[in-house]
Amino acid sequence: MRKENWLTSAFALTLVAGSTVTVALAFDEEKIKVEDLPKSVLKAAKKAFPEAKVVGAAKETEDGETIYEVMLKEDGKSIDLGINDEGEIEAIEKEIEVEDLPKAVTRAAAKKFPNGKILKAEEVSDEDDVVIYEVQIKVGDKDPIEVVMSPNGKILVPKAKAEKDDDDKKEAKAKKKDKDDDKKEAKAKKKDKDDDDDEDDDKKEKKSSKKEKKDKD
Repeated sequence: MRKENWLTSAFALTLVAGSTVTVALAFDEEKIKVEDLPKSVLKAAKKAFPEAKVVGAAKETEDGETIYEVMLKEDGKSIDLGINDEGEIEAIEKEIEVEDLPKAVTRAAAKKFPNGKILKAEEVSDEDDVVIYEVQIKVGDKDPIEVVMSPNGKILVPKAKAEKDDDDKKEAKAKKKDKDDDKKEAKAKKKDKDDDDDEDDDKKEKKSSKKEKKDKD
C-alpha cells in the first residue's frame, strides 16, 4: 500500500468512526523481501486471502510498533494488508470494480463531478470493520484526483483539505493584520517622535529669540 494512502485512509476512517488505524500513522516504510516476513504475518495474509498471490512486502515502525505491509494480487486486483507482528490484520485496502461501489458513492461522485469518470476504486477497512472508499476520478484533461468517501456518499478528505485551506487563509490574513498593525504602531511612534522633535525645535527657537532680544537690550 502506498504510504500516502495509509495516511489518507487513517484520517478518513477516523472521521467515520473516531478510530485510528495504527499502520496509517507510520512514516518510515522499508521494503523487505517476502521471505523476511514473520510467519505469523504471512499466515494471516494467506488465511484472509487464500487465492491471492503475495507480490511484495514492506514494514513500517512508529513508536516502537512494527506494522508489516503485505501486497497481494487476486484476479488482477491489488490487495494491501497492514498486519502487526502478532498476525492481526489492522487495515485492508482492496481494489474493486467501479460497478461494485455503493450506489450512494457513485451518485455523490457524479453530483460532485458531473463531467468526471471514475477510473479506479478501492475499499479500505480497519480491524473494526469501518469502511471507506477511495475513488480516482478524471475530469476532462486534468490529472486524476483521489476522493475519499464514506459508504453513504459523504466526501471526507477533500472537505478536510478545503477546511485546512480556509484555516491557512485565515492564518495568513491574521498575520497580515498583525503586520499592518505593527506598521501603524511604528508610524504612530514616528509621528509622536516627530511631534516631540518639532516641539523641541519650537522651544529652542523661542529660547534663542528671547536670548537675542535680551542681548539687544
